[in-house]
Amino acid sequence: MREIKVRETLEKSRSSKREVGGELFELLRKQRTVFAKELAIPPFMVFSDQVLMNLADAKPLSLSDMLNVSGIGEKKADQFGQAFLKVIQDYAN
Repeated sequence: MREIKVRETLEKSRSSKREVGGELFELLRKQRTVFAKELAIPPFMVFSDQVLMNLADAKPLSLSDMLNVSGIGEKKADQFGQAFLKVIQDYAN
């Protein structure tokens, strides 16, 4: 019985991740992958999935707006911000 509840919870969690960000979330993930490959680091070290979902929800249009997104500090905003803002802006248009 417990295994079924755990499985159902995991499935709900996975499906809600897909629904939250949708197409923009996937575009942000692709941009994250580009940086991860260039820097030879795991993608989560660029931004976690949760941060990408926060970005997809907030849709910031400037670096100062991006700094208000949970999980983004000045260092990562300076390092990656412009590229992610471009993805968001292109998506909005």
